Amino acid sequence: MRLSCPGEAGATCKLALKLTVTETFKGKKLISVTARKKKKVTKKVVVVGAATVTLRAGESRTVRISLNSTGKRLLAKRHKLKVRLRITQTLASGRSTTIRSQTLTFKTAKKRVKLHH
Repeated sequence: MRLSCPGEAGATCKLALKLTVTETFKGKKLISVTARKKKKVTKKVVVVGAATVTLRAGESRTVRISLNSTGKRLLAKRHKLKVRLRITQTLASGRSTTIRSQTLTFKTAKKRVKLHH
């Protein structure tokens, strides 16, 4: 994800990136994982990856966020994982505001099959 910090010289941008999914339970059994929020059965928002970065004014940087162990386990089990990416900026006053939110999809790498002739 390419991020940049607009602003006057000497200013900094503190950004937090968080990947989340919503797990849906029926009783104690996990029945679905989604990036959307719905209110029907028991739901739990789970963080599957996070990163923080501080940029100086005018600076741009590409930031990589990898899945944590929970995210890797869900991806291995489901082979495709839709996650919600939320980027928040902490302001000088201490308040944080969401500056971007989008859905991303992770897929497991396809296994290559060797053919013997």
